[in-house]
Amino acid sequence: MKRSDSIASIAKALAAFQQDVTQPKKSAKNPHFKSTYVPLDNVVDSIAETAPKHGLSYIQTTVTENDKAGVQTLLMHESGEWIEFEPLLLPIGQKATPQAVGSAITYARRYSLSSVFGLASEVDDDANGASDNASKNPTPKAVMATKTELDTLNKLVDLFAGLRSVSREKVLESVNWDGQGALERDFAVKMKSGLESWIDAAKKKAAEANKEESA
Repeated sequence: MKRSDSIASIAKALAAFQQDVTQPKKSAKNPHFKSTYVPLDNVVDSIAETAPKHGLSYIQTTVTENDKAGVQTLLMHESGEWIEFEPLLLPIGQKATPQAVGSAITYARRYSLSSVFGLASEVDDDANGASDNASKNPTPKAVMATKTELDTLNKLVDLFAGLRSVSREKVLESVNWDGQGALERDFAVKMKSGLESWIDAAKKKAAEANKEESA
C-alpha cells in the first residue's frame, strides 16, 4: 500500500463517511450457489451518495498479470491526500475468455470498493465466469488472521474509541467488524493500517487542541 506523506484529513473523512453511509442492499441473486449478494451498482451508488460530502473520491484501474485479472484502487481526498491499495487479482485461467476477464474485474471492483470504504458486501462466488475458467487452477485457501492479530485490532479499536470519546461499538461499526469474528489476513492488515491512521489523526488533533488551550 502506498500513501501520501500525511493521511490525517483522509482518515478523518473516511471515518465520517463510514458513520454516514447507507449500506448497500443485497439485491442480486446467484442461482448457482443459491445466495444473494450486493452487486457492483449498489456499492457504487452507496459511495456516490455519501463520499462527495466528505471530499472523498476514487479511481480504479484494470490490472492483468499472467493468468490473473483485477483492479487497483486509489482513494483520494480533496486535501490532496491519497492512499493507493495493492491490486486485487483473480485467476482467469491460461485460456481466458472475455467473459472470464470481465467477470473477474467486476468482482474485484466490488470487493475492493467494499473493503476500502468499509461497506457490508459479504464474500460470495458471483465471479463464476472466472472461477469456472480457472477450475484447474483453484484459488489458494484464504489465509486468516491469527488470534494475536485480532487482539491487536481490538486494542487499536479501544485506543481510538478512547481518543475520540466514542463507544467501542461505534468504532467496530465503522470498520464493519464485531470484534470477535474471523477475518482474512489481507483485510485485517488493511483494517490495522486504517485504525493506526485514525489514531495518528486523533492524536494530532488532541495535541493541537492542547496547544490552543495553552496559548
